[in-house]
Amino acid sequence: MTLHIDYQLKKSQKRKTIAINIKNSEVTVLAPHFVPKSYIDDLIIKKHQWINNKIAEQQLNTDAIKNKKSPLETQSFKLFGEAISIQLLRSNVSSIKFDGKTLFLSAASRVKNLQAHYQKQLKVFLKQSLDSYLDIKLPEVSNYMELSFTNYQIKTYKRRWGSCNSKKELTFNVLLAGAPKWVIDYVIVHEISHLKYLDHSKRFWRLVNSHYSNVTEAESWLKINAMSLDI
Repeated sequence: MTLHIDYQLKKSQKRKTIAINIKNSEVTVLAPHFVPKSYIDDLIIKKHQWINNKIAEQQLNTDAIKNKKSPLETQSFKLFGEAISIQLLRSNVSSIKFDGKTLFLSAASRVKNLQAHYQKQLKVFLKQSLDSYLDIKLPEVSNYMELSFTNYQIKTYKRRWGSCNSKKELTFNVLLAGAPKWVIDYVIVHEISHLKYLDHSKRFWRLVNSHYSNVTEAESWLKINAMSLDI
């Protein structure tokens, strides 16, 4: 493992702390204007193992994305952590049917772009499934935590599992439908906690941990399995 690491240095008059950013295997150091380069060089050497591990992790993720097959290709996907098979059909009328083990996606004969059609149907099914769960679970957790929200939405995100704004509106990633319910429950508690604290301060995490006991396990599951949930 090499100790020499090339990096780009960006200094700022406003910045008060040093940060190391890694993207596309490139290392960028953000630092206050008064920090000498010799200090940053020493820091990079001390952090070399962490930096190399991050670069290797990003490369693995990039390779995995390139090799990943879609649920339509494998004809299977995850629903609340359970493997579900997909059957792609042609019929007179487009429809979505689910028997508990198999999802039947039918495209009418007039449909031209089958791939896009089936993909849209799958997303509709996942959104409906997650909505059914949230419709029951959100009021239950909200009442228990004594924190109220105005409404919630389900959207497609690439880099977040949920969000909460100052209007007390909650949003959840449709891809959560593929996660086990105990993991979804963590995201629910996390976002409802933001109704009281719109940050990730110590008091926020105390509130989360007081209502959910497996925070580390849930976050680890999401990090490890995020790519497999993508459709």
